[in-house]
Parts: sequence; structure tokens; C-alpha cells
Amino acid sequence: MILVGRMNEVCIPIRAKNIKDLQKQIRKIEPFADLIEVWVDQFQQEIEPIQLKNISKKPLLLVNKPKNEQGNAPTSQQKRVQQLINFISIKPKYIDISVNTANKLLSLLKSSCPKSTQLILSYHNFQKTPSLKTLKKIVQKAMKSGADMAKIAVYANKSEDNLIIFELLGWAKKKKYPMIGHCMGKKGKISRIVAPALGSRIIFVSADEKTSSAPGQITLEQYRNYQSLISDSI
Repeated sequence: MILVGRMNEVCIPIRAKNIKDLQKQIRKIEPFADLIEVWVDQFQQEIEPIQLKNISKKPLLLVNKPKNEQGNAPTSQQKRVQQLINFISIKPKYIDISVNTANKLLSLLKSSCPKSTQLILSYHNFQKTPSLKTLKKIVQKAMKSGADMAKIAVYANKSEDNLIIFELLGWAKKKKYPMIGHCMGKKGKISRIVAPALGSRIIFVSADEKTSSAPGQITLEQYRNYQSLISDSI
């Protein structure tokens, strides 16, 4: 797959109810993804980590999202972290957890990760785009915690909100700190197209409109149509 930038990875999220459903979806999207995001909180029954070990030829990004991030994980931070630790044995490429997780639990999760697994600290805001100053503080918290990367996903209520994310990506690039950044919602779609060219490391696209995992998420087909245009302009 031709990417916007050498460091970018195209990631397709999957929210499957069971292993059989997960396998079916992976077979469908695997040829087109660099990375597959698996929402472990969506499984309706407990599964063993070994069941995920060889489920895909592509690397995995594991998330365990609570309801305020549109997931079904337990409210308890401790339980969410422990569930992710249970899956670390399969050595996913990335583990993603909220930046608001208690420092003690973040340290536990980080120390449990092998060198091959990178920890992403994420911040989601489904109502608005906070100020650039506020978002910088959130990324700085991720830096200080020892996380390998920060993810900022905020809701755009106006087109100008995208500019805040673009400035944030530029600031993180100067700091030489890896970051994922985009706006959600219809007015945030432009950020999903442009942000990879500005240094956003992972591009989240849905297999189709029915499987979107966030407001305003573009499809794989839409992304592929846009990327050649963006590549020609940088």
C-alpha cells in the first residue's frame, strides 16, 4: 500500500462480537490494512489471548474502551488495564488506553509491555475541540508518563477546529514526539485527510460506512481516492 508518508500506517478498526465474527472481518480487510485495531471490549464472551495470537498476518492495535469512549469495557480503570495486560502475551504492536488512566496503572501497563509493543495514550472528546493550550498539556502528560505515542481525537463543531489539530501536530513534530491527531464529526473529515501529511502516525479508516468506529471517520475507499492528491501537494 502506498502511504502519504513513510511513517504513516493505515489502520482499520474492528468491533466484533466474537472470534468467528472477528476472523470474518479480518479476512475481508486484511489485504488493505497496515494495522488492525481490535476493540476487545466488544466481545460478548470472554476469550483467551491465544485466540488472537495468529488471527491476522497484520500487526494489531488493541483497545479496551469504556462507555464514555463508545465502548463496553468496565468502568473500573483497574479492570480495564488488567484486561489489556492479559492480552500483552500475544505481543500486539500497540496498546491504546486513555490518558486519564491513573499514573500507577499506566506504569503497570507500560512495564508489562514487551519492547515490541508500544503504548499509546489517547484523549477523546466527543463534544468539542479544546484550546491548543489544553491539548498541548494533554500531550505533555503522555510524554511525561513514558508513553510511546499520544492520540488526540476531538470533535469539530466548526471548520476552524481542524486548524488547532494541525498546529498541535506541528508542535509535536518539533518536539520529536510521535502523535496521532484528527477531528471527529462531519466538519472534522478534512483533518483525517490532511493530518497524515502533517505527521499524524496512524490513519484510522473504516472498511465501509456501516462499520465506522467514530463520527466522521472516512472509509478506506475515500482515503485511497484522496491520498494521491495529498501526496502530490507535499
